[in-house]
Amino acid sequence: MGLLEQYQQQYPEAFRPRDHEQEAGGDEYGFIVRLVIHLPGGVVRNARQANRFLLITACIFLLLTVVVYLWNKGASPQAFTPSGYTAPIPSGSSNGQ
Repeated sequence: MGLLEQYQQQYPEAFRPRDHEQEAGGDEYGFIVRLVIHLPGGVVRNARQANRFLLITACIFLLLTVVVYLWNKGASPQAFTPSGYTAPIPSGSSNGQ
């Protein structure tokens, strides 16, 4: 008897096929996917829907980032400086005097 047959007799559950759709919160999924499946209150039912939800959410945040970046591209640095702030004056001179 070969090593594989011996292992199959000792641990038959290791050779049973699993239904990943049925185990929507098992160890084979990442933490974030399991979190998405459990949090929205039954809207996301399996890992495939959770992955799509996460992908769409990431795309929305990417688009929002691009929009905010382009919206503020023409703004001067003074627009983001707090009022009353003065830049520190360096103590040493750079011209060698």
